[in-house]
Amino acid sequence: MGKLLLLILFYWVILLENGDQFLGTLVNLGNGLEIRLSLIFKLIFLVLNFLTLIHFDRKFGIPAYLIWFSSFLALSTATVLLISPGNFLQALSVNLHIQLMLNIILFVKFSKANEGQMLTFITFLRIFAVINAVLVILSGIFPDFELFNNMTSKTGIQRSFGIMGDEVSVFLTFFLYEAIISKKWISTSLYAVALILTVGLGAIFTFLVLIISHLIFVTPKTKINAFLLTGSILLLAPVIFFSYKNISKTPVFQRITNISKQSDKESSALRMLSLQVAWDMISEKPVLGYGYGNYAGAVREKYRPKFVEIGREQFFDGSAAVILASSFNPYIQMLAESGMVGLIAFILFLIFLYRATKIPEFDKNSAFYTFYSAARMWLLVFFITTLSASWLLPVSFLFLLVVTLTGVLYKIKELNGSQYS
Repeated sequence: MGKLLLLILFYWVILLENGDQFLGTLVNLGNGLEIRLSLIFKLIFLVLNFLTLIHFDRKFGIPAYLIWFSSFLALSTATVLLISPGNFLQALSVNLHIQLMLNIILFVKFSKANEGQMLTFITFLRIFAVINAVLVILSGIFPDFELFNNMTSKTGIQRSFGIMGDEVSVFLTFFLYEAIISKKWISTSLYAVALILTVGLGAIFTFLVLIISHLIFVTPKTKINAFLLTGSILLLAPVIFFSYKNISKTPVFQRITNISKQSDKESSALRMLSLQVAWDMISEKPVLGYGYGNYAGAVREKYRPKFVEIGREQFFDGSAAVILASSFNPYIQMLAESGMVGLIAFILFLIFLYRATKIPEFDKNSAFYTFYSAARMWLLVFFITTLSASWLLPVSFLFLLVVTLTGVLYKIKELNGSQYS
């Protein structure tokens, strides 16, 4: 598997860094600048890419959309020097980590992996997902075990996240969808149970959209399939109707109900507060924003004095700082940090990324076809439906999965014999 083994190790390093009992900060330089083992891995990826571009006589093209989007982010962060000079180092740190994460696309794309090595790499990704699903299930069985990252809402709903944290719910939707269309029913059951235990409404919504999209755009329009679909609906409808009382007691259903009835006790209230703050920031600098990577610093400069005035600075420096430091929406976050210009650049980046990984007339008998189809559909649905988490972050597992899948799709495209877009 060659260099790609480093990327698999990187996944495990990030996971272990999520747990306080394992890998922590190696050196803390202050102002948000930290040296971790994951940073060392990112720098290794960058150096290897640089050496590949210099020393190997191969046509390693860097996608144009990746160049201009990275350049835009750099220019946006540079404006922080004019807006909030004191926040520049922190914003620069965020920007550099994002650039290094984008570099992973090239790391996979530039690899010399053959078909067998790429299939092995994909298998290792699945193993990573399976182990995290098992950890979620174990955290549901042993919620008080110190190793696990669990949460109980104020309304008493238990949510289990294993070690990865709450991102695990959306992260597993890709592997659940891929397992279903690959007809791997043991893996499907494992991922499904884990997803339910996370009680992640956003993840469940994403998964439902994936299934609906698959039925509409992928499933052949034959009479047999139409009959099977109609029959399944007719069988499930009465089961759901007569089991309503039991279904209404499930954590997922209760959490949906609590959003409307007890929103002040659920995380939805906190997210609404963060969105209000974001819209306030956007209204002040709608064109270019506060500079990429400067959102948390700008919010702190704007709102902390107000908490100090009423003697609540300790509250702001604690839970409020975490809540207000993110808009919990990737598009609104980009709009606040880089304005309308940044939002347009971000949307175009996602569109070009998705278009560039398409393989026209891909052979359905290829060993990669199922994974390719799952990755393309998941990326599209993920970009549209994941609106309750700011995933364009340096330590986001969702961002890591996006850049990894993009790189793998590029590599599959090369192995398939197609030209890069």
